[in-house]
Amino acid sequence: MEQQSDNSGKTTFKVEFLGEYHDLVIDWNDDKYICKGKQLFDQLESITGVPKQYIAEINVYEPWWDPFNTQYRTIRYNETYDFRRFAITKEQILNSVSYAEGRFHLAYDIYFGNREKNTSIYYYLVAESSVPQGECCFYFCRFKNTKTVFNKVKDIINNDQLNAKVMSLDQPHIFIERDKILATARRSDMPLLEDTRLIGPTRRIHKHIDIICVKMERQNDNSDKITFRVEFLGEYHEVVIDWNDDKYKHKGRQLFDQLESIVGVPREFNYEILLQYHHVVDGANTSPGDPFYHNIDDTDDSNYPNKEEICDSIRDAEGRFRLGYDAHYWFKRTHICFFLVRESSVPEGECFYDFCRYKNTKSFYNKVKDIINNDKLNAKIASAIQPIRDYREKREILRQFDVLKYFRSICDDLYTRRYVNEQFRYMFCERNLYLRTHG
Repeated sequence: MEQQSDNSGKTTFKVEFLGEYHDLVIDWNDDKYICKGKQLFDQLESITGVPKQYIAEINVYEPWWDPFNTQYRTIRYNETYDFRRFAITKEQILNSVSYAEGRFHLAYDIYFGNREKNTSIYYYLVAESSVPQGECCFYFCRFKNTKTVFNKVKDIINNDQLNAKVMSLDQPHIFIERDKILATARRSDMPLLEDTRLIGPTRRIHKHIDIICVKMERQNDNSDKITFRVEFLGEYHEVVIDWNDDKYKHKGRQLFDQLESIVGVPREFNYEILLQYHHVVDGANTSPGDPFYHNIDDTDDSNYPNKEEICDSIRDAEGRFRLGYDAHYWFKRTHICFFLVRESSVPEGECFYDFCRYKNTKSFYNKVKDIINNDKLNAKIASAIQPIRDYREKREILRQFDVLKYFRSICDDLYTRRYVNEQFRYMFCERNLYLRTHG
């Protein structure tokens, strides 16, 4: 048993949160609290980083005969009736701690637009023994209970400006967006061990939260900036376009400077950024397999795409993109171009036309980045390739320098789907990418 005896006047138990264990203590002689369980709000604030005024409830696992009808005793932060007959009792808490053998997982749910007029969090002390190793259980989702997901949730809860914008919307809009989140968050109430699509709902929670963020920005007519998210090599980054930045005649070119800090390639070697947009022909949507892009060129003086076109692309993508890339040898130097591909266009665990999951890994991309940033290597390639006009000979030289495989690699899926005939495959693909070896 992890908890101390009743004679000590205190009960101590362990709580696992995001991979780390913490001691929680209830002092039964602390006269500051009528409901002694409310001491947990201060302690969970220090563990999770969420201020206690945003913690609506702490739900303590209660032993129950039916494993498919898990019960919890609730401790409310803003309870107006703090009398003994309503509050969770010492006996009930001790029974829960005893049944859990003093060890709990800390799970959570979030809600928008409740009585508290802000984003609220609800905690669940789930008996550790009720969660199968490496699997999910009622109220505890191992995909949601990660540092990456929770840090996003915490940032939203602590963002007073965002919460004020949510509450300033029309009430019907608040409830529509809130219900989208609840519809996914409450999936944790189901027998998750049988739900193989669990990762989908947890990702959609983020998606709907980000949709709200983007909608807030668009509804504010005085906003001079637009913000969206870009996933690159497994990490998300915020990208901002300031429409009043006079340093840029074409405002979209701000992306070159921001991508430089994200990808580690100087902007002079990034010659274009392609922004996916939703294309409609004669009122009919094009096939989702035929992406269209706005070309943001670092050398073109035209105002294309304009503010409206960029905002439309971001809206259609619901503010979330994946960053794909292609590297080429062009004009005496290795260059790179980037594709802002709508996240919703890329099937889970699969490849898309301009986003290959095999190329978009840290190990592969770091090789590409090293080639681009290697001035000596680029000078050697330039001296060998410059006098030659024939494209096939140029490819052979790139193969000899062992860099062609980083320029022309393409997975079998995209090879058969993107280039449907041999002529295209000859022009844009190269299957013989590697140097010949002896033996």
